[in-house]
Amino acid sequence: MKRCIGLIVIFFGITFVSAQSSDDKAKQAQNQLDSLIKLVEQPAPIQWNRYETTNFEILSIDDAQGKLLYNNIEYIKTWISWRWGIKDNSFSVKCKIMVVPSKDLFVKIFNKDRSSFRYEPKGSAIWICTEEVRWLTDVLPKMMTEVNLNEFEAKFNTKFGLWAHRGMSILNGNLIEIRGALSLGGDLILSKVMLNTTTEQYLKLSEANRIKFDSQCAAFCLMIRKEHGNGKFLDYLGASRDDPEKALSIFSLNNYTSLDSLFFGYLGGLSKEIQQQKVPNSYLTW
Repeated sequence: MKRCIGLIVIFFGITFVSAQSSDDKAKQAQNQLDSLIKLVEQPAPIQWNRYETTNFEILSIDDAQGKLLYNNIEYIKTWISWRWGIKDNSFSVKCKIMVVPSKDLFVKIFNKDRSSFRYEPKGSAIWICTEEVRWLTDVLPKMMTEVNLNEFEAKFNTKFGLWAHRGMSILNGNLIEIRGALSLGGDLILSKVMLNTTTEQYLKLSEANRIKFDSQCAAFCLMIRKEHGNGKFLDYLGASRDDPEKALSIFSLNNYTSLDSLFFGYLGGLSKEIQQQKVPNSYLTW
């Protein structure tokens, strides 16, 4: 009997040890598998393709998009200045353009939910997410317009009104977006407010009111350009930085009230005709 008990003890002892060993191996295998899964799931290091032009440093994750910008960026820069009769100047420091092909990655890298720009005398930057609609023909030209104007102001020690920055940016965009902006209805902003709004005041506006402001500024720039000529536009652009109301004499206007009467009539007619598809593309893009 003792012998049988001993055998049973030995048997169960061996069985227990074997089970323990099997569990350890299973845990070890699972740990190895978990480590492998974590390794596989780790994002691959982001690789930037780098290109340089006279005025830009381009960093693009998608090489094809980087090459596209490399081949066109200087032309876009020249175009957005010359079409307004403004001299194209080299940047004091190269502007860095960072291009990301997906919104998820864009948010992860830059913690931004949309394309944006920053002007800095020591080097400006533009962040572009190419998942945005018309990123090359609308989003980028608008931001480059802002950088161009800031560079011009710094170089020649001058300052244009925010109305010019916003209006010219809209009109340098895609034709579909231009038509959309100029066909907006709703309440009108008095010209005195529009021509004297500062960047700080603009940033405090709701997004809807910013869109309205941009739309009206674009219509104002277009009216001067098309109805009075580009020379008068440049004259007012320079003269209005000190006294926007006094500078209205360039158009034979005496005050903001007379401008409101002229501009609101133009804006109402333009918006209506755009909605009726009566405005040719050439009028909006010259």
